[in-house]
Amino acid sequence: IDLFSIFRALEANVKAWRYLQGGSTITQQLVKMTLLWPEKTLLRKSNEIVIAVAAELFYSKQTILEAYLNRIYFGHWGQFPIRGVEAAATLLFGKSSRQLDPAECALLAAIIRAPNIITPLKHPERARARRNMILGLLFKEGKISRDDYERSVAAPVRVRKPGAPPVRAPGFLDLVKDELNGDLTESQTGQRDV
Repeated sequence: IDLFSIFRALEANVKAWRYLQGGSTITQQLVKMTLLWPEKTLLRKSNEIVIAVAAELFYSKQTILEAYLNRIYFGHWGQFPIRGVEAAATLLFGKSSRQLDPAECALLAAIIRAPNIITPLKHPERARARRNMILGLLFKEGKISRDDYERSVAAPVRVRKPGAPPVRAPGFLDLVKDELNGDLTESQTGQRDV
């Protein structure tokens, strides 16, 4: 548990006279989504804390994170909920989570905060802003290079639409799109690069 985050969230919520933010750790969120009820009460929060402390005594951080990433909600794909990073990567990008580039990884991280508000399917501008903020944090922390940061921030938010057929060769498809964009630019200007 993170007492500082809990008290910070409590202070913000009391000042606003409504629920604005939470202060749960990943372990607490996992406990809440798998074992407890969704309503926000002090009883649920106290149970969440007790169970989270017990979970950390029995399970490694790696195991807890893996369980969380396999269950986290990423919004809906048509009428079906998207649960877990692998499902989100497959449905939104048409590829495995291991094949995602930094921009796509940051977009998934962005969606977790508010899946129905930061969904790239309905609000690509919100998703892009949050994705770019996450990319900035990754760059600042030295987790990605300047080149990866600049390339990722410049990348458009592209996701598959519900009902779209699976992409069998996403890399080839991107190459063809890039080539077509280059041909359009040449024909519009009437100049060719040599």
